[in-house]
Amino acid sequence: MKKRWIAVMMSTVMLLTAAGCSGGESGTAQAPGTEGSGAAGGATAGNVSVEATGESSKDTLIIANTSGEPGNVHPYNSVSIGASMVQYLIFEGLVSVDTKGEVLPALAESWEVDQEKITFHIRDGVTFHNGEALTVDDVVFSIQEMANSTGGKASNYTACDVENITTPDEKTVVIPLKEDNSGQLSYFGELFIVNKKAYQEMGDQYQYEPVGTGPFKLTDWVVGDVMTLERFDDYWDGAPLLETVKIRTISEVSQALIEVETGGADIMINPDGSDVARVLNGEVGGVKAITEPTLILRNNNVNFNHNSEYMSNKKVREAIAHCIDRESWANIISPGVGVPAYSSVAAGIWGFDETLADNYPYAYDLEAAKACLAEAGYPDGFSCTILTDARTYHQALVELLQASLSQVGIDLKVDTMELAKQKEIMASGEGFDLFLLDNVGRSGDHLSCLWRDSNPEFSGIGGTNYLFYTVEKEGAKEYAECLGKIRACYDDTERLALCKEGQKIFTDNLIWIPVNSIQAYVLATESLQNVTFSGDILRITNKTFFE
Repeated sequence: MKKRWIAVMMSTVMLLTAAGCSGGESGTAQAPGTEGSGAAGGATAGNVSVEATGESSKDTLIIANTSGEPGNVHPYNSVSIGASMVQYLIFEGLVSVDTKGEVLPALAESWEVDQEKITFHIRDGVTFHNGEALTVDDVVFSIQEMANSTGGKASNYTACDVENITTPDEKTVVIPLKEDNSGQLSYFGELFIVNKKAYQEMGDQYQYEPVGTGPFKLTDWVVGDVMTLERFDDYWDGAPLLETVKIRTISEVSQALIEVETGGADIMINPDGSDVARVLNGEVGGVKAITEPTLILRNNNVNFNHNSEYMSNKKVREAIAHCIDRESWANIISPGVGVPAYSSVAAGIWGFDETLADNYPYAYDLEAAKACLAEAGYPDGFSCTILTDARTYHQALVELLQASLSQVGIDLKVDTMELAKQKEIMASGEGFDLFLLDNVGRSGDHLSCLWRDSNPEFSGIGGTNYLFYTVEKEGAKEYAECLGKIRACYDDTERLALCKEGQKIFTDNLIWIPVNSIQAYVLATESLQNVTFSGDILRITNKTFFE
């Protein structure tokens, strides 16, 4: 029986020592603004070319989680970084999406897609952690549960007619489409398939004791300390090479790197850019930086509450945009991993318009900012509030923004809190004018970071859209229509043109202000091999091992 204990003291376990073998070179990835390096400590591609030999030199992998422990790992209602990392160990989708945006088989071994339906052919020999075989009933149930969930991802499945799914035989699921969505197939990579019987019988407890088909199963959870997952020997793609994965909650990012250096952990997620730079420069012995060239998927943004008295005025938004010196700020905010951002999507996402950098209409210009404020009716400025969490790069950005805005008369009051609390306040739409929040997408899907996070049709109705940029706002109808056209377009040439049009509408209306893009990295002991990513979330697979 799994245990979920409340930790009352610091755990004295986890004194395991990481293997000290050197990893073989497997290719390099160039960090933003730096030279790529093939030397020890350089950036290594996540999908290494070294093939697993059928064994691992060390049985236990320890992950240092600096993103905050998830309150639960519910497959549909929990969307934090910490939860997603655990979910990908426990659950699987019908497909998977690689770091280049290619859709690959997972629980579905094949599929057919047209504008009317998606037909999945379910893989034979898949077993849940409770010993039950995967059935089409589990698949249909999972799709319907996700579509009716409240966790923010349900809007990815609005094109699916989930009430009329059919199962012509024991291995086929046919999902009718009630509207066009050219990217719909890829979303089934993040729709985790659950065991219907266990899900219904366990109720709320399922979010703490999940039953999936993934390579590892959750066996112990000491809240605030460590989650333990054990190898699932009956995994359909072969038993994992690792026996155990432990995920330690470490709040201090600098401490997490020390743990990797000294053997208290084997890999850390969400490192500070300064620590990545040190590793890339060979300053941290025995540690490597792992990434992929396509993993520039996250934009760090200054976001507006469009219901705010001040931010509903486009001239005020223009004034703030003119106060952002992204060329100078990018390396301060995210040293080693950040580059200036000008588009609604990051540079690793398909459809990114690289020409925006040369044609951005809101260059850093404090005199232009003052003129915009005067035109807006605030020649002497005003006082407003921004919400942020305590992540290092958000703190760096908010300090720079506060100092810059003060030069044009805007007194920016900073309210720092836990991210969960911040989202709770943002969902209310009250008590704030701006907020810091990233948006992250998948390399092959332009709408993956825009459809639910920026679409005026979803704003202010729950989920992850906190902008209150609703359809009656200036430019909102045109923007929503463009997103709809992108979604309905199946021709890549036409779709690319629409993507660029959408980025221009977004920029003209200052829906939010992109500041810098962040390349995803994890830092790991050199002997760790075969780790990968889903979006920019770390994925440990059945093929992960220590040399």
